[in-house]
Amino acid sequence: MAIAYSLGIVKGSYIPIGDILELRELTRYRVNLVEKRTQVKNEIDFRNCRIQDRTRRELMEKLSKGQELSEEDKSELEAMLGRKLQSN
Repeated sequence: MAIAYSLGIVKGSYIPIGDILELRELTRYRVNLVEKRTQVKNEIDFRNCRIQDRTRRELMEKLSKGQELSEEDKSELEAMLGRKLQSN
């Protein structure tokens, strides 16, 4: 390969210097941080979803059996529905 380079058949690699090198490194670092942030968000969403699914199942089971909901259950149900429940 060195012979081909010395004869001008193959061009040498471009090696950035100065500001260009720094920008490339910063860009790679930012991409890495964004990927890590996305991974953490997805993990939080997955865990939160599992917790919410369990809570929803428990609440639906209580409602289907006609059991009285505690204040905590009512507030969780209101949070899931995004509105206040009507009191009877």
